[in-house]
Formats: sequence, C-alpha cells, structure tokens
Amino acid sequence: MNRLSTIILLVIALGLTAYILLVERHSLTSGELADTREQLLPRFVRNRVNAISISREGQRIELRRERQNDSDPIGDWQMRSPVNAEADPDTIGSMLSSLQFAHSRRTLQSVSDEDIQRFGLEAPRVRATFEVGSEEVRVAFGNEDPTESGVYMMAGDQVHVVGVDVFEALDHEPGHWRTKRLLTQGVVLAEGLELRGEAIGGTLNLRRENSTWKAGEVLLSASAVEAAIQAMNDLEASRFLGDEGLGETWLEATAQVPATAAHEAREVRIVVGELCSDPTQRKMRVDEEGAETACVLASRFDPMIEGLDAWREMRPVTTNDLELASLELSDASATLAVQKGEDDVFRYTLTRGENARSGQVDAGALAEWLQAIRRSRASDVRVRSEEATEPLRGRTIRIERTDGSREELVLFGGELTGDGSCYAERGGEVFRFGAALWSLMRPSAIHLRPRRIYEHSASDVQQLVVQRGSVREEVALEDGRWQVTQPVQMAADRENTRELAGAIARLTIDQFVADSAAPMHGFDDATRVSATLDDGTELRVEIGAEVPGEETRRRFARAGEDPTVFTVSGSLVDRAMRPLASLRQLDTDVLFIDRMTVINEAGTIALTHNGERFLRDDQALEVEASEALGQSMEGLSARYAVRYGPALESEGLNPPRARVELRRGEGGEEPRDIVILVGAPTGIEGEIYVRREDLNVTFAASESRLRPILELR
Repeated sequence: MNRLSTIILLVIALGLTAYILLVERHSLTSGELADTREQLLPRFVRNRVNAISISREGQRIELRRERQNDSDPIGDWQMRSPVNAEADPDTIGSMLSSLQFAHSRRTLQSVSDEDIQRFGLEAPRVRATFEVGSEEVRVAFGNEDPTESGVYMMAGDQVHVVGVDVFEALDHEPGHWRTKRLLTQGVVLAEGLELRGEAIGGTLNLRRENSTWKAGEVLLSASAVEAAIQAMNDLEASRFLGDEGLGETWLEATAQVPATAAHEAREVRIVVGELCSDPTQRKMRVDEEGAETACVLASRFDPMIEGLDAWREMRPVTTNDLELASLELSDASATLAVQKGEDDVFRYTLTRGENARSGQVDAGALAEWLQAIRRSRASDVRVRSEEATEPLRGRTIRIERTDGSREELVLFGGELTGDGSCYAERGGEVFRFGAALWSLMRPSAIHLRPRRIYEHSASDVQQLVVQRGSVREEVALEDGRWQVTQPVQMAADRENTRELAGAIARLTIDQFVADSAAPMHGFDDATRVSATLDDGTELRVEIGAEVPGEETRRRFARAGEDPTVFTVSGSLVDRAMRPLASLRQLDTDVLFIDRMTVINEAGTIALTHNGERFLRDDQALEVEASEALGQSMEGLSARYAVRYGPALESEGLNPPRARVELRRGEGGEEPRDIVILVGAPTGIEGEIYVRREDLNVTFAASESRLRPILELR
C-alpha cells in the first residue's frame, strides 16, 4: 500500500467517524423505533425529545432540553421563548406522555383541501414541532369534530380524531410551561431572616445560633422559624405578570444564606405587594435581575407572618438526648450532673451536701425524661418587670449540646406559688408552666432509671398473694389451673390472674415521682401484691393512693425494698384491687337445669325444664319467655368480683331482690344444687350485686342480663 492509499483510507475513516459523531449518534435506534410501532405517532420517542416548539394564538413557545452529556437521559428543560426561564419538567413530561399514549378515535382517508379547511387544519389552533433525535415530528390541532368525540389532529399527512385531552395538553399560555418555583436557589439553609412591613407589623430579625433561633434574646421555636423559611423557599407562582408593578409593599423578606461548596454566601430578598385581581393572591417579585412579577396564593405567606408571639419557644428546654453533651440540674439541697463519656455512655453524679453518689444512666430513661420536659408548654409569658432586680430563685438547669450551644433556665414554683404552678425565666421573659414541670425538674436520679422494674415471664409465676386491708387472697397454679386457696377455695379467673401475674413479672411503671414515700402516697393503707416464681424468687409491689387530679386510674406504688415512689396503671391496678375469683361461678347451661325456683317480688315461681323449654305447672312457657330465662342463666357471667366476706347491708342481698334456686341434672357441674342471690344496684349504671349462697364472695353483674328473673310473673 503506497502513501496516497494510506492517506485516502485515513480520510475515509475520519469521515465515517465524523458522520457517526455528528449524525448517526442522534438517529433513532431500531430498538427505540420498535417500542413506538404501536403508537399513533410511531417515531415519537419521548426520552429523545430535545426541543419543542408550540405555536398558538400568534405566539411561539420554545422549549429545549439541556443534557449534561449524551448519556444523560433526563436533562434540564429551559424555556427560550418568549422569555428565558427554567421550564417545569413535570408539566412537560405530562404533555409528552399525552402525545406518546394518544390514540386515534377515527382516522380519515382521502382528505381533500376542503376537508382540511373545514377541519380547521388550514389555520390550526395549535401547532407543535418536536425534535426527536435527528428527526422532527409535527402535529397540528384544528376544530372539534361534529360528534364532539374529539379534536382533528394532523400528524404528517394523516388526519385523526383524537381525544380533547391530547389537544388540551398543548393548549396553554407560556407561563404554564415555566417552573412555578420562584426561588431558583433555595434558602432552606438560611442562618438569618429579616422580615419587615405591614404584614409583620414592623421589623423582625431572626438569627440562627448553632441549633437554635433567636430574635434578640428571645428564644424561638426552631420548627416554627424553619417552617417560615421553608414557606419562602417553596413559593410558587400561580401566574406571571411580566413587568407589572407590585403596588404598595406589604412584606419584605430577606434570607441570609451561608456559603456552600456549590454557592457563595448570598442574600435572597423577596418583595410582596398588593392583591392580584384574584383577591386570594398577592403580587410578588424576587429581587434579582430579570425577575418578573408573579401572583402567589396569599396563604403561602402565612407561615412567614405569624410573628413573635407565635414563634416564641414555649417549651422549657428544647434539647433531646441525641443532642445532649452534659446537663446540670440544681436547687438549694442537691445537684444532679449528667455527662456523656467518650464511649457515648451517660453517667450521673448526685450530690447532697457532702454526700455524692454516681452511676450509669439508662439511655431510654434519659430520653423519656427530656421528652417529658419538652412536652411542657407555657400557658403564659410576660416581660420581666424592669423594677425586679433579683433573679428568680429555685431550680436551675444548664444544658450543653454536642454542637457547643447552651440552654439555661431558672425555675421558681411548686408549693411556693400557692397553686402548684411554676415560673421560669429565660431571656428577660417569665413563663408560667404547670405543676408537672416542677416535679420533672427536681434534682433526683429517679429521672435516669429504667421504667422496667422486673424482667421475668408471666409463665414463671407460680403463686400470687394479694393483701387488701385485712383480707389476704392467695392464688396458686395447680395442675396448670389457677385456684383461689385463701380466703375461699374456688377457681380463679384465668384471664385476670394471668394478666396480674404478667404485670408483676414484667413490671413497667408510668413514671417515678419521689425518692421516698410521703403520707399523700397512701402506703399506710396499701394493697400489697407478691408473686412467687418457680425458682422461689419473690417479687413484691405495694399499691397506694390514687394520683390526685387525674381521670386515669393511676396509683402511687413502690417495689420490693426500694423506697422510690412511682405511678402505675393498667392491668396491675385493675386486677390487683379486686378479687381474682372466677367470674363464671353464676352461669349454668340451660340444658342441665332440672328445676328452677324463682322468688321475687311477685312471689314464688316453680319451673322445670324438659330439655327444650321451661314449664310452669306442667305448661310450657311461651317460646320468647323461655328463651329469655335460658339466656339469662347461661349468660350470667360476673363483670368482676367485688370483695370476699359476708354480704354487706348496702349490697341488698339480705334479703335479696330475687332468689334463684337451681337443681342441676345429671352431667351438670358440681355442686348440683346452687342458690343465686340478686341484690341492689352497685352505683354504676346497669350493674347489680350478685352472690352464690355457697361462696363467700360478692360479684357485680349486668342488670339487663337478670331482668327476665326480676320481672318473672
């Protein structure tokens, strides 16, 4: 091969390479075309659309996709005409989908020039050209067809009737295609926000200090301020007004955004003016070159104009356990210090006078304690009187966060305020909180203890002993069944007994309230519960008085030899305060009833049962009456056991309102003969006292269940 041949071949190779780079790489592939074969627009490949030109009402809209490189499948859409602006990719994507999935309702053949004119395609309402790879796809839309089933659309030389939705996807003014987001560079990282104008009633400067926000010395709610900044960041136009003026300024907002790797430090300013023609919107413009006036929903500004009273932090402290580095809580008698170690484990030191004790902090307890404090909300706030020269005294909490920021709060309250509430001073303002905060802010290690006291399985419990006043109840597990062995011998209620056993075995308290007992806790008249495990371990709990001022049935309690007082509720209280006797001691299957004698205010009624119906004087009762009596006896389960011991006069059982003497037939439960006594109302609507004469326990049962007995005539 001579030199000339080599040069020729090189020129050919370079030409082929240039052709591939400049032409072929923009062409649609066979695979892409195969995917569009069933489409109405068979060469319309959505992801290869690089430019769109839309003509309507004498105006041209030019949109172009800017890709980072050839492998970028998404790119960024920009509007090039009638203005240069960022385009809305979602709006454009929706329109491209409408074209991609359009289908023909009718395809017209042999279309004449007159048809073109009649269809409105000679001067189309909308024309659109799509640059798809290196090709162009053109469509035009004319009139609605006479049947109103769609719109005439020309694609190439073919005329179709397509759905109105396809036409409407393209038939929009330029503002529709623009991004509605007004701040092209976000402000969510702002470290300062200045607000001024009629909307805010003056001027307000907000600044971030580490993880907190302040206005002057006033601590602000970070979430409220960040909501205002987010609202500014997310402002969107309803429509654009070009160079139209704003009118009188209603609000100016300036966000100070620090430098990042992508941007230098900057200020972003918006100006909000008068109402638009739609009174639910206001005119707004971003203070930057080339920005247009836009109408924005007025409600979008609401988070930005709530003002200082709404943004003020009304919680006593804001730090959570993940942010905490150290904490010191002190009063005149003690100081509690909590410090995170290098191993990320918290440890505490509690100092009272010359005595100090230390220990490891339960992470869950610390988190719950701080959360309980943060849940407190001030009910009132006022500026500290200028005449007051002495600071409030009482309890002080000082917190240091992992980011180096600090919180400090001084409390005065409790019994000294007269109403149990407490006051806190912060930043020259005085806040009023409820009594619960005073208790939470007491220097004590109980805040740092886990709420789970015992950690055993309910199945490990073999015996329960409950001492209620002078009555001692013993319940034991015998051959897999719970039995009451003292003060009576009878079956125990399986569900209630198991729940009480589980509540003791896995005792979890509501909250710690005191280091030691006081008369108000009611332990002089406590209910004492002990659970013996299969290994001989004894778990003990004392349940005292009800917590005052609460609708929930919480009670004070303490466990074992530990003097610390806590509160409990739920299954432990509900089951421990009442006998565990079986609630199924009163009901009888009607099929096993031979005889039943009812003595009520109407007299004595003797009944028998023939296996199907009750009979009186050998005459069958009406079906409805017989069924009511049967359901009464079969469904006579007690709601709960009231107490052990002889019936009280107040229970109305001596004499009873009704006496039911039952004789159970062969196959029925023992004993064969039982007597049920129906007494007075318990004081709870729909409940009455009931006893079985041979059992030394009173029950509460549903009065409606016993009504057929009481009303039998």
